[in-house]
Amino acid sequence: MVSPKRNEVVKRADEEAPTNKRLPRFKANELVQLLKLTPQQHFTKPLEPYTEALLIKALEQNGVGRPSAYTQTVATIKQRGYVAILNRKLAATALGKEVHQVLSTKLPGLFETTFTAGMEATPTRLLPVRKSGAIICNAEYR
Repeated sequence: MVSPKRNEVVKRADEEAPTNKRLPRFKANELVQLLKLTPQQHFTKPLEPYTEALLIKALEQNGVGRPSAYTQTVATIKQRGYVAILNRKLAATALGKEVHQVLSTKLPGLFETTFTAGMEATPTRLLPVRKSGAIICNAEYR
């Protein structure tokens, strides 16, 4: 593999030992001999849809929400029609996709887990200061 350092060969993850050899100088339009061709086709697989349990686990791992509210969060997104259950997996409905599109366009960053987890900590952190809700939102979402 050629590294960003021009003409320097470095070890790839699938190679046994680093070569660290210098490539010979090539001229423009110079023909070179192909030593090996390994035709492979790779496809990226879409992420597996969440089950209710996997969604709760992801919320917990990312620090979003509180354990006592996880079940209610899942119930709410189902009740509002943002997701439907297909083969025991959560699938976004047309309404859910539209709501996500509008909110992510109008409020970029809102769906980032770091932002949401930070907002979870905000009331606890700002409670002794006694700021109003408008000030909290203004300070946190800039």
